[in-house]
Amino acid sequence: MKVDREEVVDRQTVLTIELEDDDLDPYLDRGYRRIVQRVNIPGFRKGKAPRSIVERMVGRESLLNEVLDALVAEATNRAIDDEELESVGLPRIEMVDFEPLSFKATVPLRPDVDLGAYREIRVEEVPIEFDEESVHQRLEGLRERLATWNPVDRPLEVGDMVTADLAVTSDSETVLEDPDYIAVTSEGDLRSLPGLGEHLAGAQAGDEREFDLDVPSDFYMNTIAGKTVHVRAKVKEYKERELPALDDDFVVSLGEEDETLEQLTERIRNEERQGAENKAIGEFTEKALEALMERATVELPPLLVEHGAEHQWHEQLQFLDRLGIRPDDYLRSTGSTEEAVLAQAQEDVRERLVRSYAMTRFAELESLEVSEEEAEARVRELLAENSLDREPTEEEIASVRNSMLSENAMERLRAIARGEQQGEDEEAEPAYCEDASESAEDPNDESARSSET
Repeated sequence: MKVDREEVVDRQTVLTIELEDDDLDPYLDRGYRRIVQRVNIPGFRKGKAPRSIVERMVGRESLLNEVLDALVAEATNRAIDDEELESVGLPRIEMVDFEPLSFKATVPLRPDVDLGAYREIRVEEVPIEFDEESVHQRLEGLRERLATWNPVDRPLEVGDMVTADLAVTSDSETVLEDPDYIAVTSEGDLRSLPGLGEHLAGAQAGDEREFDLDVPSDFYMNTIAGKTVHVRAKVKEYKERELPALDDDFVVSLGEEDETLEQLTERIRNEERQGAENKAIGEFTEKALEALMERATVELPPLLVEHGAEHQWHEQLQFLDRLGIRPDDYLRSTGSTEEAVLAQAQEDVRERLVRSYAMTRFAELESLEVSEEEAEARVRELLAENSLDREPTEEEIASVRNSMLSENAMERLRAIARGEQQGEDEEAEPAYCEDASESAEDPNDESARSSET
């Protein structure tokens, strides 16, 4: 096999690969074994004709075409190994000739990453904001969940649940007709016609009212969203909501682990405080990441971005197919084109890859590692927590290992942003973690050693 390697441009190089007869013979034999099972050759039982006869009959090129994908992929992988290239993603293949068999493979190489003086990153940490009102709102939400609706001897009020004979027209066309329309007449009820409660307030059973309503554009009924409609409503009955008393009996009726109102309130308070803390940490982490990205220079091979965008669009097409939506109809409804969708996908993929490779390089420079033993132990914990009695798979261990490394990297970045990590910003020989690199390389989760024809 002859390999001619071009200079690296934009973190890509082109290999021109030419295969000699000795290289092709195993593939010709493989193609022969496939074809001989399908063709009828006079004088021979099916599958028994010699290769020379079959090759003379169907042609050498036909034998190669039978195994061309495997041939190109394996030859490309061998050439990448021989040239000691650090490739990522899928090579792009361009056939040159069949005599001799030769092709060009554009190989995306591992991005070049420079994080600059990343240890100088400092981010102001915003104090955790915990509002006791959120505890009250959670408790009220639980009361509303167990509320009962009872008939009342008074005129209808906003917030009551009404049953009405309802007819709604738009542009003289009836768009909703329901003799037993039921709705909670408050603005917070998403399925209630907006403003219905105000127009029915003061009515009693048997009263009929007509009025116009301006329906918001985001209303769940597309037929009337954003329109002015005419409503005729004859009230049949209405009920008021009765909330249970907020006491220990109420807490027991929830069927949860709490036994007293004090226990429930404290649990909710801890959950809300933890939520506020997690939100603050998330915002702080995002600011630290943004600061790192401002210093980072990441040179990506264009082919890696293109493949990621194509993969993203392919997944979108599969999703549309499951919903029974034609791609053309989807693009028309969104006012977009396939070219525009792919262009946006490239921007999304580029941003994701830049961040991923920057964090991978950060983990290398900080000598962060997660051993396979640590990852396996964590997987076993997760399996036990989910009552799964089986051995961890290699894929689970690799996934958890990458996740743990990512968590460690984020924690280290937060420490640097707080000024807790001191040291020179030296690019010493990193403790390279192979899994961390692989987790960032390919947005398609496909083998970096596959090829595309």
